[in-house]
Amino acid sequence: MEHSYVAIPPTAFVGLSCIYCNKMAEPHDSGTPRLLSRCHRCRRVWYCNSDCQKAHHSEHKLFCKTIHSVDASNDPEVIQQLLGPFRSTSNATTRLDEISVLHRCQIIDLYQRKRPLNKAELYLLSCEPRCLGCAKTDNVLRMEANLSGQDRVQTLKPCPRCMMVFFCDGHRSSEVDLHRDTSSDNGFASECNLSRQIRLDSEFRLLMPSPHLHMWRFIPRQDIWISLKGLSWDAALSAPIRAALPTDTSVEHLAGCLRLVSCLASTVMTVLYALEFCLGPTVASCSTLTIHVLGARAEFTSAVTYMYEAILHRLPNVKNLHILFCDNLGGSQGHVVKDVVLCKDCQNSSAHMIHEYIDHAYVKHLSRGTDFKAPDLCILMNGYIANHETDLWSETIRLLLERGVPSLFTANDALYARRDCDLLCGLGARLISGLTLASNPWGSLASDLNLDTLYGFCSANKWLVGCFS
Repeated sequence: MEHSYVAIPPTAFVGLSCIYCNKMAEPHDSGTPRLLSRCHRCRRVWYCNSDCQKAHHSEHKLFCKTIHSVDASNDPEVIQQLLGPFRSTSNATTRLDEISVLHRCQIIDLYQRKRPLNKAELYLLSCEPRCLGCAKTDNVLRMEANLSGQDRVQTLKPCPRCMMVFFCDGHRSSEVDLHRDTSSDNGFASECNLSRQIRLDSEFRLLMPSPHLHMWRFIPRQDIWISLKGLSWDAALSAPIRAALPTDTSVEHLAGCLRLVSCLASTVMTVLYALEFCLGPTVASCSTLTIHVLGARAEFTSAVTYMYEAILHRLPNVKNLHILFCDNLGGSQGHVVKDVVLCKDCQNSSAHMIHEYIDHAYVKHLSRGTDFKAPDLCILMNGYIANHETDLWSETIRLLLERGVPSLFTANDALYARRDCDLLCGLGARLISGLTLASNPWGSLASDLNLDTLYGFCSANKWLVGCFS
């Protein structure tokens, strides 16, 4: 069975969980996690035992060979390309972010020349640990030691508290205190605490491998609509989560479950939040709703099913819910329509939900003239519209504006939110106050590593880019 690196938690890329089975490392007597055994050839993956390494060998061997052939190269051109980004003496954060991204692109280009890499392998390389003070990887440190004739080759060492952020010998003492200070980007948590939270959430997901199967318990069906304005994840879901979990569940795991549920339910709660702004008080009495979700593939998994069923749970008067998915670029899935089997509570209330996937760009769907039926809300989550397929997105947004389709855009970090908002404003969108360049109260509480920075963080739907109606 093919193994997906993308489905593996971040802990697997720093030696805290097995790349094959995801099992977490056993802690030391001090309580800190113990690193697993590293593949001695490519030095990019870790295993909990030889059985997992053997089981993973058939899939890993070509990738391993490719990585090793480049890392062990004595070609001056290869060495110059790999070490070139680190010639600068600047340690400014923005400069280190640029170095990190540039070096990642260069090593991927070198490996791709040897053998085309699949998406999972590209993701694995993108998550390679780097020193917080200089952005160097273990491989860069080895190459520098070989060029200078040093007998001792230093390796990156993790922060002993979070075990997710790394330092070389030259930056450990100068950077570790900054790493533990409150992050200006987040305001409420240090970089160290956020990294530790990512590790703890990875551990929690192993204890609760299929939380989406119980989503309906965490977002139970309500008798009446309750406004989301002024509420928070804790106020809305802590009580049902506590009731759904065993009574002996620790406080730490309760918090982990809330973050995990917020990650799964962020899209739905953001949709409901936007509907309340766009439809006003009438949202409570709606019997039919149509939502168009852009940038989505036809993945009718149980997670997707339960995710959107939560709309029926929060809006009990809705009897017919139609969710249309479109990846906007067009796809090869074909036209798919599925009548979703709902939970017993929804069935007893005579509610129905249809999932539909269209296999052409949404701009074509908008151009159907009188055949086009405007949805109650069109939404694009974490879309990067100002950085990816901008011309196509611009044309789509112009048509949405012309047809008066209520539309919401979100981003997972502040930089992309500002860029996307500028694009919307430049196209003449009159954005709704409260849903424009604002922190989303229903963004995911679970942080993830931001691969566009050295050690930055992002969260799904963290920012409301803008909404027009």
